[in-house]
Amino acid sequence: MYNFESNFFNIKLTEVLYRYNANSVYHENSRRADGLIYYTKGGHIFNFDEFSLETEAGELLYIPFGEKYTNKIKVKYTEYYQIDFVLYDGENPVRLFDKATLFSRECADRVLPYVKRAYDKYADADVSSRFFCISDVVKILGITECEKNSQQNETNGIEKIRNTMSYISEHYTLNTSVGELAAMSNMCVSNLEKLFRKNFGMSPIAYRNKLRIERAKNLIRGGFTVSEAANMSGFSDYFYFVRMFKKYEGYTPGTLKDEITGV
Repeated sequence: MYNFESNFFNIKLTEVLYRYNANSVYHENSRRADGLIYYTKGGHIFNFDEFSLETEAGELLYIPFGEKYTNKIKVKYTEYYQIDFVLYDGENPVRLFDKATLFSRECADRVLPYVKRAYDKYADADVSSRFFCISDVVKILGITECEKNSQQNETNGIEKIRNTMSYISEHYTLNTSVGELAAMSNMCVSNLEKLFRKNFGMSPIAYRNKLRIERAKNLIRGGFTVSEAANMSGFSDYFYFVRMFKKYEGYTPGTLKDEITGV
């Protein structure tokens, strides 16, 4: 998947077209570029190595370069806009996303004006038109990236526990019950714990304890005693604090204090 944190990226448009006479069956052994396809009529049935998907009018599909697949038209008059491009991270071509992705209709509706304008500008020989074309394609990529992140968050269920996560981050020193934490996300305790384990590999209480331990470490490094750090980070039981600290860090808070003081 493309790394958008790179200092710079290059994009090369290889084709922007409107196809109105699609092949009834098409075989692709290795796609030469990433592709975005917006369907205006009909649709396709795609068969990839590990899965299949169907498209129809009003939908947007992404296919990564190097992908192998077969597609068949669903109806005779299948028409679509197609934008083929290559992204480079430095000198290396990279995929925008790891696999073929069908976006929501809301996303497709958002990109349609840019798709149409990119098609109109690409055919224009004027240099400034080509710049506008690339600008529109970049906007499309930005919209699809946001949509993909939204889909991933929903798949992981992290949006469902966002309220609980925010509360714990702001009030980790409070001993709020797990029942109250679940109610903040409008779910039962078992579902809350299931989603926390799925996303973080730990329960909500363990997640809170981890934040407390991080706070305690910073306090000890700042000159506070181990006992003071325990109280200030939300641990009322000193021995429980020491046990949790060793569980998460692999050593005792006293060891950390000794390292700082040079004992």
